[in-house]
Amino acid sequence: MGPADVIVENIIAQEIGFTLRQSQYFQARAKVGAVVVPAVYQPVIEPAEGRLIAIFVEPGAAHLVFQDEIAPVAKLDSRYREIRRGVFGRTHDVESVEFIDGQISFPDASSGPFNLYETSFHFKTSEAYQAAIYSNTWNHLMSAGPQWYIALRGGYQKFDAPVFAGGRQEAEQLVDIALLKPLK
Repeated sequence: MGPADVIVENIIAQEIGFTLRQSQYFQARAKVGAVVVPAVYQPVIEPAEGRLIAIFVEPGAAHLVFQDEIAPVAKLDSRYREIRRGVFGRTHDVESVEFIDGQISFPDASSGPFNLYETSFHFKTSEAYQAAIYSNTWNHLMSAGPQWYIALRGGYQKFDAPVFAGGRQEAEQLVDIALLKPLK
């Protein structure tokens, strides 16, 4: 295994770890708070295969389902998809956020101020919620406001996805959206 392979495997191990921790957190958390349906914006430069396809909402949380995560390097992209399929039985990406007292919290899903679209440094942050979520990286790390580096690269586009009642588990087990009844 060469140096590039080691880097790819380390990135994948970190990504899988963050996904597992976020899943465990949201499945165990108390289901309290308002039900919030956020507006979701993604970078114009994001491949169509990474688009938002569904939002699951429950008291105090929203779970965003993206069709896939398209890594910026082909070797990482194909290997990461293979690992996700083996570990999770799915390739769609689920990112969850929490709404508490006018704040939006991004447990292990914040893009923070330092990520470019191609990077993936995970942060835990809370920000003032302004009715929108901005995906800023290839693996859908987010913020409550637009990032300047995305604005310089073509900006964002809003995605209107069907909204369903449900939690993290329903979002992870998504098989066929056509079989579900949207809230709105």
